[in-house]
Amino acid sequence: MISLNVRIFAVLLMMAVLILTPFTSYGAGNVNVPSAIRDQYRNLIIQNDPTSPNQLIDITADEVMLQDPHGSPARVSNVSLVANIVSSGANGLDTGSATANTWYHIWLISDGTTVASLLSTSATSPVMPAGYVYMAYIGADYLNGSENFISITQRNNKVDVPVSFVLNGGTQPCPTLSYVDASSQIPVTATRIAGYLNYNTGPSVGMGFGALASTGSQYWVGVRVPVQAYSPGATTLSGAYVIDVMIPQTFYYCTGGPGTVSVAITTWEY
Repeated sequence: MISLNVRIFAVLLMMAVLILTPFTSYGAGNVNVPSAIRDQYRNLIIQNDPTSPNQLIDITADEVMLQDPHGSPARVSNVSLVANIVSSGANGLDTGSATANTWYHIWLISDGTTVASLLSTSATSPVMPAGYVYMAYIGADYLNGSENFISITQRNNKVDVPVSFVLNGGTQPCPTLSYVDASSQIPVTATRIAGYLNYNTGPSVGMGFGALASTGSQYWVGVRVPVQAYSPGATTLSGAYVIDVMIPQTFYYCTGGPGTVSVAITTWEY
Protein backbone atom coordinates (compact mmCIF):
# COMPACT_ATOMS: atom_id res chain seq x y z
CA MET A 1 0.00 0.00 0.00
CA ILE A 2 1.10 3.59 -0.72
CA SER A 3 2.01 5.37 2.47
CA LEU A 4 0.24 8.53 3.58
CA ASN A 5 3.43 10.56 3.12
CA VAL A 6 3.74 9.41 -0.49
CA ARG A 7 0.11 10.36 -1.18
CA ILE A 8 0.60 13.80 0.34
CA PHE A 9 3.75 14.29 -1.74
CA ALA A 10 1.86 13.34 -4.92
CA VAL A 11 -0.91 15.85 -4.18
CA LEU A 12 1.60 18.60 -3.50
CA LEU A 13 3.45 17.78 -6.73
CA MET A 14 0.23 18.04 -8.76
CA MET A 15 -0.57 21.39 -7.17
CA ALA A 16 2.91 22.65 -8.03
CA VAL A 17 2.48 21.60 -11.67
CA LEU A 18 -0.80 23.53 -11.92
CA ILE A 19 0.68 26.62 -10.33
CA LEU A 20 3.75 26.57 -12.57
CA THR A 21 1.84 25.97 -15.83
CA PRO A 22 3.39 28.40 -18.40
CA PHE A 23 1.85 31.81 -17.86
CA THR A 24 3.32 35.26 -17.56
CA SER A 25 1.60 38.04 -15.66
CA TYR A 26 2.51 41.70 -15.13
CA GLY A 27 1.12 44.38 -12.89
CA ALA A 28 -0.57 44.52 -9.52
CA GLY A 29 -3.57 42.35 -8.83
CA ASN A 30 -2.90 39.65 -11.44
CA VAL A 31 -3.44 35.95 -10.80
CA ASN A 32 -1.96 32.96 -12.60
CA VAL A 33 -4.24 30.83 -14.77
CA PRO A 34 -3.37 27.71 -16.82
CA SER A 35 -4.75 29.00 -20.15
CA ALA A 36 -6.41 32.03 -21.71
CA ILE A 37 -7.81 33.29 -25.01
CA ARG A 38 -5.70 35.88 -26.83
CA ASP A 39 -6.96 39.43 -27.53
CA GLN A 40 -9.23 39.60 -24.49
CA TYR A 41 -9.19 42.96 -22.71
CA ARG A 42 -10.85 45.11 -20.08
CA ASN A 43 -11.50 48.82 -20.51
CA LEU A 44 -9.40 49.13 -23.67
CA ILE A 45 -9.33 52.72 -25.00
CA ILE A 46 -7.55 53.80 -28.19
CA GLN A 47 -7.60 57.32 -29.58
CA ASN A 48 -5.46 59.88 -31.38
CA ASP A 49 -2.97 61.65 -29.17
CA PRO A 50 -4.26 65.18 -28.42
CA THR A 51 -0.87 66.82 -29.04
CA SER A 52 0.09 64.94 -32.24
CA PRO A 53 -3.11 63.33 -33.54
CA ASN A 54 -1.79 62.79 -37.06
CA GLN A 55 1.01 60.39 -36.10
CA LEU A 56 0.49 59.25 -32.50
CA ILE A 57 -2.07 56.78 -31.13
CA ASP A 58 -2.71 56.62 -27.37
CA ILE A 59 -3.51 53.20 -25.88
CA THR A 60 -4.75 52.47 -22.36
CA ALA A 61 -6.28 49.36 -20.81
CA ASP A 62 -6.87 47.85 -17.40
CA GLU A 63 -5.66 44.50 -18.71
CA VAL A 64 -5.04 42.65 -21.99
CA MET A 65 -4.36 38.97 -22.68
CA LEU A 66 -1.43 38.17 -25.01
CA GLN A 67 -0.07 34.88 -26.36
CA ASP A 68 3.22 33.64 -27.76
CA PRO A 69 3.39 31.47 -30.94
CA HIS A 70 2.95 28.32 -28.83
CA GLY A 71 -0.23 29.58 -27.20
CA SER A 72 1.31 30.36 -23.83
CA PRO A 73 -0.53 33.39 -22.41
CA ALA A 74 0.65 36.56 -20.74
CA ARG A 75 -1.64 39.07 -19.09
CA VAL A 76 -0.55 42.70 -18.92
CA SER A 77 -2.11 45.27 -16.62
CA ASN A 78 -2.31 49.05 -16.33
CA VAL A 79 -1.41 49.59 -19.97
CA SER A 80 -0.54 53.14 -21.02
CA LEU A 81 1.36 53.43 -24.31
CA VAL A 82 1.81 55.65 -27.35
CA ALA A 83 2.27 54.21 -30.85
CA ASN A 84 4.19 56.42 -33.30
CA ILE A 85 3.80 55.82 -37.05
CA VAL A 86 7.11 57.57 -37.85
CA SER A 87 9.13 55.43 -35.40
CA SER A 88 10.41 51.90 -36.00
CA GLY A 89 10.19 48.80 -33.83
CA ALA A 90 8.58 48.70 -30.39
CA ASN A 91 6.00 51.49 -30.02
CA GLY A 92 6.36 52.21 -33.73
CA LEU A 93 6.04 50.61 -37.16
CA ASP A 94 7.09 46.98 -37.47
CA THR A 95 8.81 47.30 -40.85
CA GLY A 96 9.24 49.75 -43.72
CA SER A 97 7.96 53.32 -43.65
CA ALA A 98 4.52 54.86 -43.39
CA THR A 99 2.42 54.63 -46.56
CA ALA A 100 -0.55 56.83 -47.41
CA ASN A 101 -4.04 55.33 -47.86
CA THR A 102 -3.17 52.28 -45.77
CA TRP A 103 -4.72 50.56 -42.77
CA TYR A 104 -2.32 50.07 -39.87
CA HIS A 105 -3.26 47.42 -37.35
CA ILE A 106 -2.48 48.03 -33.70
CA TRP A 107 -0.83 45.31 -31.64
CA LEU A 108 0.18 44.99 -28.01
CA ILE A 109 3.46 43.06 -27.61
CA SER A 110 5.81 41.92 -24.86
CA ASP A 111 9.20 40.25 -24.47
CA GLY A 112 8.21 38.82 -21.10
CA THR A 113 9.28 41.93 -19.21
CA THR A 114 8.59 45.02 -21.28
CA VAL A 115 5.18 45.81 -22.80
CA ALA A 116 4.98 47.87 -26.00
CA SER A 117 2.69 48.74 -28.89
CA LEU A 118 3.31 47.90 -32.54
CA LEU A 119 1.83 49.17 -35.81
CA SER A 120 1.68 46.86 -38.81
CA THR A 121 -0.04 46.51 -42.18
CA SER A 122 -0.63 42.89 -41.18
CA ALA A 123 -3.78 41.95 -39.28
CA THR A 124 -2.44 38.46 -38.55
CA SER A 125 1.38 38.32 -38.47
CA PRO A 126 3.24 41.53 -37.57
CA VAL A 127 7.03 41.59 -37.80
CA MET A 128 8.01 41.37 -34.14
CA PRO A 129 10.99 43.30 -32.74
CA ALA A 130 13.88 41.16 -31.50
CA GLY A 131 13.04 39.38 -28.27
CA TYR A 132 9.31 40.09 -28.36
CA VAL A 133 7.19 36.92 -28.48
CA TYR A 134 3.83 37.78 -26.90
CA MET A 135 1.20 39.67 -28.88
CA ALA A 136 -2.47 40.67 -28.95
CA TYR A 137 -4.52 42.38 -31.67
CA ILE A 138 -6.29 45.46 -30.34
CA GLY A 139 -7.46 47.63 -33.27
CA ALA A 140 -6.62 49.59 -36.43
CA ASP A 141 -6.43 53.11 -37.82
CA TYR A 142 -6.29 54.44 -41.37
CA LEU A 143 -3.44 56.60 -42.66
CA ASN A 144 -5.05 58.93 -45.20
CA GLY A 145 -3.70 60.49 -48.39
CA SER A 146 -1.83 63.12 -46.39
CA GLU A 147 -0.18 60.37 -44.31
CA ASN A 148 -2.21 61.41 -41.27
CA PHE A 149 -4.17 59.05 -39.05
CA ILE A 150 -7.92 59.60 -39.25
CA SER A 151 -9.59 60.47 -35.97
CA ILE A 152 -10.80 57.44 -34.00
CA THR A 153 -12.31 56.89 -30.58
CA GLN A 154 -12.25 53.23 -29.58
CA ARG A 155 -13.61 51.59 -26.44
CA ASN A 156 -12.98 47.86 -26.32
CA ASN A 157 -13.87 46.60 -29.84
CA LYS A 158 -16.14 49.48 -30.91
CA VAL A 159 -14.54 52.24 -33.00
CA ASP A 160 -16.23 55.58 -33.71
CA VAL A 161 -14.95 57.45 -36.78
CA PRO A 162 -15.79 60.72 -38.56
CA VAL A 163 -18.84 60.43 -40.82
CA SER A 164 -17.72 58.99 -44.14
CA PHE A 165 -20.01 58.37 -47.11
CA VAL A 166 -19.00 55.10 -48.71
CA LEU A 167 -21.84 55.37 -51.25
CA ASN A 168 -23.29 58.53 -52.79
CA GLY A 169 -26.35 58.48 -55.03
CA GLY A 170 -26.51 54.73 -55.63
CA THR A 171 -29.24 53.46 -58.00
CA GLN A 172 -29.51 49.67 -57.99
CA PRO A 173 -33.14 48.46 -58.29
CA CYS A 174 -34.11 45.67 -55.89
CA PRO A 175 -34.06 42.70 -55.72
CA THR A 176 -30.63 42.73 -57.41
CA LEU A 177 -27.92 43.74 -54.95
CA SER A 178 -24.94 45.90 -55.88
CA TYR A 179 -21.45 45.55 -54.37
CA VAL A 180 -19.96 48.41 -52.32
CA ASP A 181 -16.20 48.59 -51.61
CA ALA A 182 -15.65 49.97 -48.11
CA SER A 183 -11.89 49.33 -47.94
CA SER A 184 -11.11 52.99 -47.19
CA GLN A 185 -13.71 53.15 -44.40
CA ILE A 186 -13.25 49.86 -42.52
CA PRO A 187 -10.32 47.45 -42.03
CA VAL A 188 -10.28 43.78 -43.01
CA THR A 189 -10.90 42.90 -39.35
CA ALA A 190 -14.23 44.76 -39.13
CA THR A 191 -17.16 42.42 -38.47
CA ARG A 192 -19.96 44.98 -38.11
CA ILE A 193 -20.64 48.53 -39.30
CA ALA A 194 -23.19 51.15 -38.30
CA GLY A 195 -24.25 54.54 -39.59
CA TYR A 196 -27.13 55.99 -41.55
CA LEU A 197 -28.70 55.63 -44.96
CA ASN A 198 -30.20 58.51 -46.96
CA TYR A 199 -32.91 57.84 -49.52
CA ASN A 200 -33.36 60.81 -51.87
CA THR A 201 -36.70 60.68 -53.67
CA GLY A 202 -36.05 63.64 -55.97
CA PRO A 203 -38.61 66.34 -56.79
CA SER A 204 -41.27 64.08 -58.30
CA VAL A 205 -41.01 60.67 -56.64
CA GLY A 206 -43.67 59.74 -54.11
CA MET A 207 -42.19 56.75 -52.23
CA GLY A 208 -39.14 54.52 -52.15
CA PHE A 209 -36.67 52.79 -49.89
CA GLY A 210 -33.06 51.69 -49.58
CA ALA A 211 -31.90 48.33 -48.22
CA LEU A 212 -28.52 46.94 -47.16
CA ALA A 213 -27.32 43.35 -47.09
CA SER A 214 -24.26 41.44 -45.90
CA THR A 215 -23.84 39.30 -49.02
CA GLY A 216 -24.83 39.59 -52.66
CA SER A 217 -26.18 36.06 -53.12
CA GLN A 218 -29.51 36.53 -51.33
CA TYR A 219 -31.92 39.37 -50.77
CA TRP A 220 -34.42 38.91 -47.95
CA VAL A 221 -33.31 35.44 -46.87
CA GLY A 222 -30.17 34.79 -44.85
CA VAL A 223 -28.98 38.38 -44.69
CA ARG A 224 -29.66 41.34 -42.47
CA VAL A 225 -31.64 44.18 -44.05
CA PRO A 226 -31.58 46.61 -41.14
CA VAL A 227 -33.18 49.72 -42.58
CA GLN A 228 -35.92 50.66 -44.97
CA ALA A 229 -36.24 54.42 -45.36
CA TYR A 230 -39.67 55.29 -46.76
CA SER A 231 -40.31 58.79 -48.10
CA PRO A 232 -43.93 59.92 -48.63
CA GLY A 233 -42.96 63.10 -50.42
CA ALA A 234 -40.19 64.93 -52.26
CA THR A 235 -37.66 64.75 -49.45
CA THR A 236 -34.53 62.98 -48.31
CA LEU A 237 -35.19 60.55 -45.47
CA SER A 238 -32.50 59.07 -43.23
CA GLY A 239 -32.57 55.74 -41.44
CA ALA A 240 -30.01 54.28 -39.02
CA TYR A 241 -28.55 50.85 -39.71
CA VAL A 242 -26.34 48.19 -38.16
CA ILE A 243 -25.13 45.40 -40.42
CA ASP A 244 -22.75 42.45 -40.09
CA VAL A 245 -19.76 42.37 -42.43
CA MET A 246 -19.66 38.84 -43.83
CA ILE A 247 -17.18 39.60 -46.64
CA PRO A 248 -14.21 41.78 -45.54
CA GLN A 249 -14.61 45.49 -46.32
CA THR A 250 -17.77 44.85 -48.34
CA PHE A 251 -21.54 45.23 -48.19
CA TYR A 252 -24.39 45.34 -50.71
CA TYR A 253 -27.36 47.61 -51.34
CA CYS A 254 -30.42 48.09 -53.51
CA THR A 255 -33.20 50.65 -53.98
CA GLY A 256 -36.93 50.05 -54.00
CA GLY A 257 -37.97 52.97 -56.17
CA PRO A 258 -36.59 55.52 -58.61
CA GLY A 259 -34.70 57.47 -55.94
CA THR A 260 -31.04 57.23 -54.97
CA VAL A 261 -29.29 55.90 -51.86
CA SER A 262 -26.29 57.28 -49.94
CA VAL A 263 -24.69 55.33 -47.10
CA ALA A 264 -22.51 56.78 -44.32
CA ILE A 265 -20.37 54.82 -41.89
CA THR A 266 -19.91 56.21 -38.37
CA THR A 267 -18.88 53.13 -36.38
CA TRP A 268 -17.22 49.77 -36.93
CA GLU A 269 -16.50 46.82 -34.69
CA TYR A 270 -14.06 43.94 -34.88
